[in-house]
Amino acid sequence: MSFTKQLTLTALLSTLPLTALADSTGIELDSVVIRNDVVTVDYSNNLRTCGVLLNNRTGAKVQPHAKMFCEPGRHTLKDVPLSRLHIRPGDDLTMCAISDLTNCTDPIEVRIAGDLDGDHDVNIIDFQLMHASIMGEPSDWWPTMQEDEAAADMNGDGVVNVIDILMLIEALWGEEL
Repeated sequence: MSFTKQLTLTALLSTLPLTALADSTGIELDSVVIRNDVVTVDYSNNLRTCGVLLNNRTGAKVQPHAKMFCEPGRHTLKDVPLSRLHIRPGDDLTMCAISDLTNCTDPIEVRIAGDLDGDHDVNIIDFQLMHASIMGEPSDWWPTMQEDEAAADMNGDGVVNVIDILMLIEALWGEEL
C-alpha cells in the first residue's frame, strides 16, 4: 500500500466514532446482584469511553453521575451502595457507552443474592439448586444465564461453595447461624 493511501486510510479511521471502531468488543454487562445494601455490577468495557446503566423498561439512567462506571479497557467488579443506584430486583438494565447510547449491552436482570432461579424470591427451590450444584449434580435447566451463577455467589467471592449455601440457609431462616 502506498504511503498516500495508508495516510488517507489512517485519517478516515481516526474520524470514525470510537464505538464504530470497537463494535465487536464494546461493553459487556455480565450481572447485577444486590447483596444486603450493596450492588455488585460485573462488566467489561473495551471502549475508550465510560458506561452508563439504563433501565431497559423506562430508558431512565439509574446512576447519579455518568462516570460511575468508567473503567475503559478492563473487566471490573464494582460494589456500589444500593442507595446510590435507582434499581430494584427484577429491573432489566443495559450498559451503554456514554458517547453513543445506541451502543448498549443485552438486558441483564437485577438479582438478589440467593435468587438462583430468578423468580424474585429466595426460597427452598434456590436452596435445592445450590445444593445440587455444590454436590456436583447440577440441574438440566440451571444455570441458564450468567446472572444465575452470580446470584448463587452469596458472599461475592467469585466461587459458589459451602459458605454460600450456609449464607443461603441463613437468609431462608432469617437469622444468623
